[in-house]
Amino acid sequence: QTIVDSFEFEVQERDMINVTYPGNGVLDIEETVQIDAILQGASSNTIEYSSSDESIATVNSNGLVTAVGEGLVIITIKSGDLVTEVGFTVLDDSKEYSALMKLLIENNITRFEIKGRAKSIYSIYKRFRTWKKAKNHI
Repeated sequence: QTIVDSFEFEVQERDMINVTYPGNGVLDIEETVQIDAILQGASSNTIEYSSSDESIATVNSNGLVTAVGEGLVIITIKSGDLVTEVGFTVLDDSKEYSALMKLLIENNITRFEIKGRAKSIYSIYKRFRTWKKAKNHI
């Protein structure tokens, strides 16, 4: 016996903020990076940027991030109900590091990668725990 069934479906585009920026998310103090945010299907056409810690990095209304102090910072990009977050590590280029961390947060999914020696990785992990506490206040 052969059963034949048919159905219809509609593909709907998901509302989101697509974010791109040059580099790997690691900045030196006084370095700048431009975040480009493109709205996809969003009802609002305004984009707001904010920094989780302006003593580490500031961001202007056009998405230009300026690194001002050492540490981890989250830049939040918001349009209406849509929110995307991007993490940056700011390093003091006068110091030597043996581990680096790259952090990306998008649609409530956090990815991070740490490369370096075990002792340095633990040091960065302690900073990451501090970042997690800061994220709870965003």
